[in-house]
Amino acid sequence: LNGAITPTPQDDSQATFAPPISREDALIHWELPAMAIERRVRAYDPWPGAYTTLHGQTLKVLAASVASDAAPDMPAGTVIRLPAGLGVVTGDGVLMLERVQLAGKKPMAATDLARGHRDLVGARLGE
Repeated sequence: LNGAITPTPQDDSQATFAPPISREDALIHWELPAMAIERRVRAYDPWPGAYTTLHGQTLKVLAASVASDAAPDMPAGTVIRLPAGLGVVTGDGVLMLERVQLAGKKPMAATDLARGHRDLVGARLGE
């Protein structure tokens, strides 16, 4: 408004098109780095919602953060206990789960999910 910038029209010959986002795009691949998964969780919120599976049930990951750049020597997708909550081993690092939602349930803190599923730590997501 104050004239500090000079607008220029877009060169339509340089424009590219992105394909539409589908539900399948939001499936979490645990072999990816933790930072890439964390960004996808944010990008796919609210629709279609990043998701994985836990014992055959859909598990939406509503909020997550990178807990560590170094992953333990475990298969990608393995749920581990962290000092501050629950983490998942990824292809590069550990992703801390903050808020999740099981199919047909209300959103909850990941630690609350662990209280109701005693076999969660050590389980592999996405199988």
